[in-house]
Amino acid sequence: MRILNIEEIEERCNAATEGPWYVPSEMNAMDNGWTVCSDAEVIVDQPDTRYNEDQFRTEADAEFIAHAKTDIPALISRVRDLERENEQLYASGLENAQMIGKLEAENEGLCRGSTHILELLGGDMIELANMLHKVKELETTNADLTLALKERSDRVDFLEHCYSQKG
Repeated sequence: MRILNIEEIEERCNAATEGPWYVPSEMNAMDNGWTVCSDAEVIVDQPDTRYNEDQFRTEADAEFIAHAKTDIPALISRVRDLERENEQLYASGLENAQMIGKLEAENEGLCRGSTHILELLGGDMIELANMLHKVKELETTNADLTLALKERSDRVDFLEHCYSQKG
């Protein structure tokens, strides 16, 4: 890719006759040539469109030349805007890359810490899980015993009531 020297292009553009330039339709209709003018003077006057036997210059060439005086400064301005935007994005990208690096380092540290905690608790966690399972079993057994004891208590109360009625 060819690198453009924007400053040189801008210098050439500024050194040319001040614009805007245009192609006067009445002049080009009079002959086989074409003309490009500014408000002050004729920029290019090509009286005959033929400059060798096989090629012809056209009104499209004249339009292109005429628009160069306004198109080139617009393009230079756009290139400079894009260069500034590119610099901002590059700086932002560097900041993001630095932040990502910090977050990755922090994440790595947290992972190492979590792994260490799991290693320390590894055996205890299994034992704790077994103990919780045993507690659940004991709670179920306790609930069953409580129900059975209540049923017996109700039966005893019933029997006491029956004996008290007989006696």
